[in-house]
Amino acid sequence: MKQENISHMADGGRVIIPSSIRKSLDLKTGEKLIFSVEEGDIRISTVNSALARAQRLFNQHCKDSNKNTVDDFIQSRREEAKLEERNAERMYKVIKGEE
Repeated sequence: MKQENISHMADGGRVIIPSSIRKSLDLKTGEKLIFSVEEGDIRISTVNSALARAQRLFNQHCKDSNKNTVDDFIQSRREEAKLEERNAERMYKVIKGEE
């Protein structure tokens, strides 16, 4: 749903976000906002909406096989840790003369 309102810029560049927009976006006092310029327009986003947008873009461009990148990384680290543990046990046995 597109909402448009008119507001004025005050001294020091201050702009009041109209209450209807603040309410529809559930903006709270002190909430951090991101300002960007896109094709000559100012875009104001909440940090949470920018993060959600970035996650959507990542998921759109991430192939199904790569969607579990973090899970795959954790699994590979676990496998490496097991291998390191087995190698350490072997070295310990060699040092003790058990092998």
